[in-house]
Amino acid sequence: MRGPRSGHIALVILGIVAGLLGRAETAQANGCDSTVPITHTTIQAAVDAAPNPGPWKICVNDGTYVESVKILGRNTAAVDATETIRVVAVNPRGAIVNPGGLPNPARYHAFSVATSNFISIEGFKLTGATREAVFIRGGLSMTNRNISVIATEITGNGSPSTNGGIFIGRENPDTLVDGNTIHRNFRNALEIEGDIYKNPTNSPKVITNNLICKNGWSGVYSGRTFTDVITLLDNDIHCNGTATGSTGGRFGVFRQAVAPKSGAGFRQNIILDGNEICSNTGGDIANVNQTLGPLVNDTGNVTTLGNEEAQCLAPGCAGAITGTCLVTDCDVLCP
Repeated sequence: MRGPRSGHIALVILGIVAGLLGRAETAQANGCDSTVPITHTTIQAAVDAAPNPGPWKICVNDGTYVESVKILGRNTAAVDATETIRVVAVNPRGAIVNPGGLPNPARYHAFSVATSNFISIEGFKLTGATREAVFIRGGLSMTNRNISVIATEITGNGSPSTNGGIFIGRENPDTLVDGNTIHRNFRNALEIEGDIYKNPTNSPKVITNNLICKNGWSGVYSGRTFTDVITLLDNDIHCNGTATGSTGGRFGVFRQAVAPKSGAGFRQNIILDGNEICSNTGGDIANVNQTLGPLVNDTGNVTTLGNEEAQCLAPGCAGAITGTCLVTDCDVLCP
């Protein structure tokens, strides 16, 4: 779709994605183990009743659910993808989670996940949260493993002081964000905190096949990433930076300036492959020299101007950017 990948990158990335996507297809692919609002009146009640370990499939019928679903300490005994707990909207985006109607709505996410393993959130529309719609907690005492957010629309979340889209805290190995539409949220669409504790088990985090557009700050904001491997694969990241001002950045992809400029964690910990990154207010890629890498790392990306690789210092980034955006009209890129 977006140009050929080098053989090395294709093998590495396709292997990662195949392994992560596998967990969305293994747990009770046919049929529901519980159904909201039939067997349980709320999504929270269905989550709390799921076995440990799975597999278990929670099906959520169409409707608006005024909830803040907390997935805390769930499925901790799971050891592989065959034991995934899936929370699935029966019809794509027909089940809407909107915590905005709760008392003290400033406190709530649509989904928050902590100390849980092999959880997949699929097919919802998440809106009305005054914090991040999906908050995947991090840190040595709260981290998760193998959390997926798949085919979900995330829009109209956050506030002037919170991101609104998805937040992935430090640690959190094997996180997958796949096939989502993340648009028109207050600040960053996706923030990846990065591995502050330099834990070598953090990677990978795979962000693939998402449309990320017209968010207030940046599309993807990445922390310092000394040992995390964050892969951005085949995403459309367009027209972000709609908020006034410049605090926090207004970029397509924004890796923190404090990310390593050489040595461990330099470039190789964020992989960009086959992304279209177009018409972002402050620029398509920030801190280019710490973000883009040579062909063995990054390839097949297109940007508005197509000139980012020229900004890289030795070793260069030849092949990282392979063209310019064919369409730059934001009303077309992000309808």
